[in-house]
Amino acid sequence: MSINASVGGRTRNFLSLGLLGSRTTHLDGVSATAGASLIDESLHGLQLAGAFASAGSLTGAQAAGAVSWNGGATQGLQLGGALAWAGGDTLGVQGAGGVAITRGSVLGAQLAPLSIAGPVLGAQLGVVNVGGDVDGAQVGVVNIARRVRGLQLGVVNVSDSTTVPLGLVSVIADGAFHVSAWSSETTLANVALKLGGRHVYTHVDLGWNPRGSGRANETGPGLPWGYGFGWTLGPERGLFGEVELTFLHLWEFPRAWTKDFSAGLRTQWGWRFKEQLALFAGAQLQVFGQMNPTAEAPTPFGWTVHDASDVRITLAPGVLAGVEL
Repeated sequence: MSINASVGGRTRNFLSLGLLGSRTTHLDGVSATAGASLIDESLHGLQLAGAFASAGSLTGAQAAGAVSWNGGATQGLQLGGALAWAGGDTLGVQGAGGVAITRGSVLGAQLAPLSIAGPVLGAQLGVVNVGGDVDGAQVGVVNIARRVRGLQLGVVNVSDSTTVPLGLVSVIADGAFHVSAWSSETTLANVALKLGGRHVYTHVDLGWNPRGSGRANETGPGLPWGYGFGWTLGPERGLFGEVELTFLHLWEFPRAWTKDFSAGLRTQWGWRFKEQLALFAGAQLQVFGQMNPTAEAPTPFGWTVHDASDVRITLAPGVLAGVEL
């Protein structure tokens, strides 16, 4: 069923309802079908299809159970159960249960397990996000962009430059890639891998504590390992400062897994002789948590703020010094 008008030999529909499918040149209104809905040129309104929806350009909303296809620019909302495709720019929201692709730029948001676009002003939210120049945010498991002025939040972040990269592995071409080694009175030896941007980075830490976890039946030293975030200020050479947050699991060797942990805040100042070499020193404050403790605290420096049969909390200030490559 359709309500239409003839304009220069072309069909302009205001209402189009179909069982298996429908086709029109222009739509100014609503099209709904259980199968495929085809609009050869412009869509102004709402297009709904159980399987496949296509239009030459979109102003309004387009949704399909399988594939939502727009050959030109999109202004509004485009949703596809498996695939959403925009051949031009997207101004609004594009979402899909599988893949969302905008060949042009996105001003708004893309939401899909796999999102692909050119320049983005807004956000890409999904499992894997691929963009050009991004002004806004990429949030997913894997984020890839040329340049990000904003946030990349994921397990793996890749770009030429990013303002705030937060992830387990952040590979930023003009960012940080350093290895640090230092010592403190709470942990004798520590190493860390720092990855991220010029000012915000993440770090993976591994330490060695000869005192172990403090348990009476311990059989070897403690190996704290964990993850954290850092912020640095300063030039590539000369005086610099850093503030880092860490969360460590206290692993007992060779007994392995325990439930003990530590969280810390440290700040350090140093001198970078060149990009590959720096010396630093600073101060730290750590909170140690022992589950079902049976012996003394894991460090003699500090004081116990909570001691019960199921948990002990120890607060330990300290100093540190080291080298960074």
